[in-house]
Amino acid sequence: MPVELAVVTVMESGFMTLSDSKGSFSLDLPSGASRVHVNVVHVAYVQVPSVEVDISRESLIDVCLEWEMYETPVIEVTAELPTLQPLLHGRIEMDPGRLSDGAMSITDPLHALKKMPQVTAGADFDGRFSLHGSSPDANAFFLDGLLFPSPYHLGGLCSIYDAANMKRFCFSPAPFTAAAHGATGAVVEVETKDGTQGQDGREFSLGLMSSSMSDQRFFADGAVFTSLLARRSYIDLLYDTFADNRNMQIPNFFDVQAGVTMSIDERRYVKAGFLISGDEMFMNADGIVDSEGEQATEIGWSRRMDAFSLTYGLREGKAPGWTGRALLGWQPYRSSFEIGGSDDERMDWKGGRGTVRVDLSRRHGNGMIGVGLFTSVSSIEYDINFARGFWLAGRNENSAVRLDNDGWAFSTKNGQRWLYTGTYGEFSWTGERTGVRVGTRLEAFERSREFFAGPRVTVYRSLPKETTLMLSGGFFARDPAEDFGNPAVIGRGIRTEKAGQMSLGARKRFGGGVLLQLGGFVRREWDLPVEVEPATFRSGGAGRSGGLSMGAEGRFGKVDAFASYAFTRAERMDSPYTLAFRHETDGDLVTGLGPVEESPYWYTSPYEYRHSFQLEARANVTEAFSVSFSWRLHTGRPFTPIDDVHERAAGGYVASEGRKMSDRLPPYSRIDVHAEWRYPRAAVFVEVLNLTNRRNVFNLRYNIDYSRRTFYRMLPIMPAFGVKVFF
Repeated sequence: MPVELAVVTVMESGFMTLSDSKGSFSLDLPSGASRVHVNVVHVAYVQVPSVEVDISRESLIDVCLEWEMYETPVIEVTAELPTLQPLLHGRIEMDPGRLSDGAMSITDPLHALKKMPQVTAGADFDGRFSLHGSSPDANAFFLDGLLFPSPYHLGGLCSIYDAANMKRFCFSPAPFTAAAHGATGAVVEVETKDGTQGQDGREFSLGLMSSSMSDQRFFADGAVFTSLLARRSYIDLLYDTFADNRNMQIPNFFDVQAGVTMSIDERRYVKAGFLISGDEMFMNADGIVDSEGEQATEIGWSRRMDAFSLTYGLREGKAPGWTGRALLGWQPYRSSFEIGGSDDERMDWKGGRGTVRVDLSRRHGNGMIGVGLFTSVSSIEYDINFARGFWLAGRNENSAVRLDNDGWAFSTKNGQRWLYTGTYGEFSWTGERTGVRVGTRLEAFERSREFFAGPRVTVYRSLPKETTLMLSGGFFARDPAEDFGNPAVIGRGIRTEKAGQMSLGARKRFGGGVLLQLGGFVRREWDLPVEVEPATFRSGGAGRSGGLSMGAEGRFGKVDAFASYAFTRAERMDSPYTLAFRHETDGDLVTGLGPVEESPYWYTSPYEYRHSFQLEARANVTEAFSVSFSWRLHTGRPFTPIDDVHERAAGGYVASEGRKMSDRLPPYSRIDVHAEWRYPRAAVFVEVLNLTNRRNVFNLRYNIDYSRRTFYRMLPIMPAFGVKVFF
């Protein structure tokens, strides 16, 4: 690896020079000498006190330096106290090294986002999250510039992201930058390691759900950098080894991420990357699914989501110039969901997305201009056959009504291909106390034949007494079909979802290091997919929401503390009507349950968590040992209750749906404690999740006659662990 800024001295003449970024140097030699001695010094390497050079024979010499670890006296550094949490509603970068704290987040860094007051999730074991009352599907996720609308494993348990292979993790609670697309909600941008970190590294991690191995190293004198991450869940391997139950395969997943970066010079580079990712599960479902026959009902699910990319990039240099990248990518996709045995139901999806992306920026004094293009061709083929209308069972997450009776059939087989093209221009300027970013994104959606222009602006102002204000606003659009496997792909007349949002944030630092943050937002949504028939969707939904959030943090000796509260009010309306399920009659006899059309009305968003509270404290007992405490509390998830219960003429019972989303599950509360030890070459933590063993629920189900209901609980009290070894 090249050593920059090494001090090279010719002992005979005292001539001194520094090595450049390539590790090269030139010597001014004394005249008439045939031999000289060279001294090489660098603070991070073992000193080379004397290298004898026969200058009558040699014109080039190589000097190899060895790493040197050393201790220094205590150095006192004074700096501005960093914030523990970002400015509310602002775009922030998070340290990948700190995203792996916690038993769940050692597998999924997205769980770390739940510490923010405006981020809420429906279940402990669900990495999917919502902001501002919008659907989790409204969020967009990027990995090395490629779009992954649904990057989750096992339906949301964790994701394809792993901190061991991250160079950069950026989170935006709304796509206020014109470069962001594919989202009307939050945006997560992750860049994998490319060698700019400057050193080799290897790491092994073992967590609650999975284990991983990462390896990064340089070749060809630092011109070539390779990165490899392999990760797999292991609970299924233990289960298959020690359990004697062939009716179930524990859900499992794997990831393999690799990249090769070749530096052409100080600024230019080429990077090739690929991701191979898969999920699989199988189970006997007689206990949870009502079968139509005498044979056992079996459920199987699998998914493959891969990606291959080639990038040509320009890094920022010492002299002003263009920076950015040009990217080519291909993302094949395949998934299959099957109910076998007495039932014969299947849903197959296969296809992929090809992408061309260009992003360029250039700095001019305090200003920065940016332009870019993202174009993609998506193709999907689907083969769906559900004799019982399996998709209707999904309403059980939103409705207390049992829909396990038959009567609705859905079958379709087809394919679609569509083109998306988006281009943007953006200008930002940063002054001593004021900053502004303004831009516009122009988008063309071939599938819905729409053209959308989305202006966006962010302004911040620093006031006296350590006060900062930020105002952001913009309009956004996304095609729900970009999430392969989404029923919106086959919907009739599906348009792009659209949203507009305005956010305001303020931050003030008080004496003693206490920081207070306040924020608020208003948001409108339109052209949301609406179920107009069982398993049939159209664009006719609208949404409106608003809320406030606040947070306070401080550092008191060795203890860091943070508390936040968020209030959100979110509503939706279906158009041209609201679909509900009511009992059907033949004279005075109730025969079954069927869909009816109700006049539109505003109802609570199924993704609204009206009140959310978070309290965290971390004590750094020693340099190597710390303990932390976390308490989260939020309002329960909305659901549609039952209205009235009727006995069918042919036997059995049916219940009509009440007003949509007019009831809530019990409030959610959870306390976690965490202890961590950090060593030069290892890190270990143990923790207890849900310390009080609170019975938090994420769903409910009634028995056959609706006389009794069952709550499905989330995480019980659970000890957890995590181990990392660096070598």
